[in-house]
Amino acid sequence: MELVENCPQIAVDIGAVRLRRCFNNTYFVKYFNYSTDDIEDVSISVALDPFLVFQKSDVVVTTKGDNIYEFPIGTLKSGESGQFSIEVEVSCEAALGQTHC
Repeated sequence: MELVENCPQIAVDIGAVRLRRCFNNTYFVKYFNYSTDDIEDVSISVALDPFLVFQKSDVVVTTKGDNIYEFPIGTLKSGESGQFSIEVEVSCEAALGQTHC
């Protein structure tokens, strides 16, 4: 892997092992700074599907409305990575096999 110079680039990946309706489920959010520079004031915004009800996170969260949540990360050093989790309840109204974005 090679870090990119003079280009503040952060990759973010979110995923869950599986989602079960009517139960709490966990999403894992992973992030990585691909640049050679430290990036300050990093925050990650997550927009949840209407069938997902936010329960809690293992990091500080700010509710932005419309099922959007912001997670302040702070400064990411060059090549630094991290992760946090988000617990959501999948609505009992969700269809079996439904894809959630």
